[in-house]
Amino acid sequence: MQESHCLGGILSIDWGKVRIGLAFSDPNRRIALPLKGLRLEPFKDFIHNLKVVIEDKGINLIVVGLPVRTDGQKGENEDMVMAFAKSLEREFRIEVVLYSEFFTSKMAQDRLHEAGKKVRKNKDSIAALILLQDYLNAIKKE
Repeated sequence: MQESHCLGGILSIDWGKVRIGLAFSDPNRRIALPLKGLRLEPFKDFIHNLKVVIEDKGINLIVVGLPVRTDGQKGENEDMVMAFAKSLEREFRIEVVLYSEFFTSKMAQDRLHEAGKKVRKNKDSIAALILLQDYLNAIKKE
């Protein structure tokens, strides 16, 4: 991948039925940083709060974690995540990429447990952070 001047930030989303984990990249897309997660409901408030994040962080690409099973079959929440991603693309008019979140929630839980932190409270944003760093590493190889 060729280096560009200022590519713009990427926002990653770890979708959950209750909480949405968030992380963002610097404008040069080199490092991922966690953000405080958001509650999905009420959806109107979620969209408003997400819009604030997108504007504040200069986001021009959203990466949504797609639940993929190890056997390659459709994940339990895959259809809901895909519909969620399409709604974000329509709402914000920003490109949304689906990216495999293979084991990110489990990895986040393990990291937080090792660090002695409350797992439930931070797991979603750490999963988004792992997802985004994996995505950043993958696009560097292109």
